Amino acid sequence: MKHLFVSLSLLFVLPVFSQEIVFTSAQTFSKEDMNSFYSSVAINADLVLFNANDFKLYAYRKDGTLAWETSINRKSNIPPFFVDNSIWVNGNENRNTYIRVLSRSDGTLKKTTSFEMWTTPMIRNGVLYSTGISKGGCVFAYDLRADSLIWERFIAHGISQKPYYQSGKIIANAEGDNWLELDYEGRLIDPQCEDSTVSFPSELKCVKTFDLLTHDGIPVSGKKAERLMANDAITRNSTSHTFFLQNDKLIILGNKLREKASIRLDAWFKDKEFDEYAIKSIIETNDEKIWLLLNNHVISYNHKAKKLETQLDLSNWEPHQVVIDEDRIWFISKKDGLLYAVRRG
Repeated sequence: MKHLFVSLSLLFVLPVFSQEIVFTSAQTFSKEDMNSFYSSVAINADLVLFNANDFKLYAYRKDGTLAWETSINRKSNIPPFFVDNSIWVNGNENRNTYIRVLSRSDGTLKKTTSFEMWTTPMIRNGVLYSTGISKGGCVFAYDLRADSLIWERFIAHGISQKPYYQSGKIIANAEGDNWLELDYEGRLIDPQCEDSTVSFPSELKCVKTFDLLTHDGIPVSGKKAERLMANDAITRNSTSHTFFLQNDKLIILGNKLREKASIRLDAWFKDKEFDEYAIKSIIETNDEKIWLLLNNHVISYNHKAKKLETQLDLSNWEPHQVVIDEDRIWFISKKDGLLYAVRRG
């Protein structure tokens, strides 16, 4: 009966798109679980991973059946990572957080690493590159075949930003608007820049200063960055566009910093109150569309055709995290902590 109720309520809040809740996870969370709300979701092939508020990781098949579950003693907004045939997820052990490498098929523990991972990894020639907490915060390389750490370099709080992985170098954040250029062996591109007397990487002479790089590798800084990054804008690159999601507008850049669109977000909510300070995120981008979580709505905007395609109202659930699948939209509700799926319109 519960499924019927939520399905009908969603039909009535949507003026254009009729959607149906097709999955609701079966957990029951205590008041204590919900007081500190951290939760995340990730999808790969036929598996949906739900890092829930009860400190467990649940693996669901897309048909809604539970494949397996395991306790990881941690709940986190950082989603689990799919790495080849394994799953890497941050878990607690003896009050310390380490990556647990789990079997994709049944969730059994393969090994525990000595570090915590913070950003989506990049795999190149059998080596995983990412950032995480180890020795104060590092960018690192991990050999998947040898199952061992190759190198790590201290970048302090720069671990919170995903490095730019280019064809011949890694550009890693060294806190704030400071960036270091490394080769894929972990060495500075400028070897003369190495200085063992420097305590923090941001103090090295070869540090480059900018706020971000666009999709075509152009650094953005100064007054232009102040305008584009207003109100701590969320940014994301596709192969041919750079997106800036501010509190009140979406700005889209093409090649060579050309501004292709500046869209007032409240224009999409003419019949509803628009809260510019509500939880927002860029869910997914490509060279045709951008998916947003905005004002408790999932928005699909075709920036190529300059057309709003989907506006799914999830206000009844207050979505915390959202991921887009081929035929479904999966989201975690801030109200009850459960994982839901709705068909895409």
